[in-house]
Amino acid sequence: MSQLRLSLLGPPQVWADDTPLTFATRKALALLIYLVVEGGSQPRDKLLALLWSDSGPERGRGVLRTTLAYLRRALDASTTLNSAAYLMTEADTIAFNFKADYNLDLHQVELALQSDQPALLEQVASLYRGDFLAGFSMLDAPGFDEWASVQRETWHRRMSAIFEQLSQRQAEERHFEAGLATAACWVAHDPLNEAAHRRLMQLYALKGDRTAALQAYAACQTTLKMELSIEPSAETKKLVEQIRKQEFRLPISDFGQRAQWVLKTLCTRQKIQALNLDQGAKPVRCRI
Repeated sequence: MSQLRLSLLGPPQVWADDTPLTFATRKALALLIYLVVEGGSQPRDKLLALLWSDSGPERGRGVLRTTLAYLRRALDASTTLNSAAYLMTEADTIAFNFKADYNLDLHQVELALQSDQPALLEQVASLYRGDFLAGFSMLDAPGFDEWASVQRETWHRRMSAIFEQLSQRQAEERHFEAGLATAACWVAHDPLNEAAHRRLMQLYALKGDRTAALQAYAACQTTLKMELSIEPSAETKKLVEQIRKQEFRLPISDFGQRAQWVLKTLCTRQKIQALNLDQGAKPVRCRI
């Protein structure tokens, strides 16, 4: 049997192994996404409120049954998938079966954040395509869009932590080219985050490319002025002055302290240990 693969960071994509699956309606896909991300048995009444809030109970339950049939049909369209293996339905609840063979990119992000393996950080960063459900919305289901908005902010912050942790590791190991690629992805992911711009400036300075570091500052300054009508912070201005005077000597441990703080904030379920050094960093190819 094939593996069901779901990629939700960026426009949602679902595959049976390497074969993309198509869904008769957007709500069939939305139903699958919600079941997979939320987990547990979801009451049908809750799903009705989420996706068909403007429908009465009787009509809503009928539409939910039809949407569930569409979802089963999409999974069964692959000759190597069986919807019965992934969907567990009861009279009042619907659930995704997490014991089935599946792969979810969100789980890879969580694993990378809780791991001390640079390869996992590199894998997540290289596969990242954008924010949670980028470009996917349900105008007639405001409850789903509100839920997706909360998820989007959560995973946006977690991916910032991925980029910060990975670029920190690469800086510590003096893999400056790889670190610069990661920092550039971080800036593209979160262009209003001065910490991302500072990391790019720091890595250029550590590499010895003062001109590029100053250009990175100019880009930061322009972005903040255009989008927020503000100047860079005192911290960023102090950094650029150090770079101009060729006085920048940031201890590598400062990278680690900041990354650990971000990770402890975002991953409260598990204490993140200090990272050991590895070799063989690979540049991240930014896909956003």
